[in-house]
Amino acid sequence: MFRYELNHILTRQSFGTVDLADVSFNEPLQGPGQFTGTLAIDTSSNYESIKHILESGLAAIHVFQDSTIIWAGMILSAPYNKKDQTIVISAVEAEAWLDDRLH
Repeated sequence: MFRYELNHILTRQSFGTVDLADVSFNEPLQGPGQFTGTLAIDTSSNYESIKHILESGLAAIHVFQDSTIIWAGMILSAPYNKKDQTIVISAVEAEAWLDDRLH
């Protein structure tokens, strides 16, 4: 069983855990790993409470198995689909995130 936790990149402050569906992540031998997962939003107030975290550009996601971090990366995008009331979180490991920010 995996647990997904949102954190501030610089301070490592935890924003809490989120329940995600359709999760996929990898760690290829060459190049940075990628992550995607879908967050269901049941009310507009839930969306507003998480919106500022995801849109800050300083959010990271950590994947835990038991108490061990098995994947960590920076969130690149998290668009809200109002029709489906979901947010698809896309993240990459630090190497790709830095490359995206510098170029």
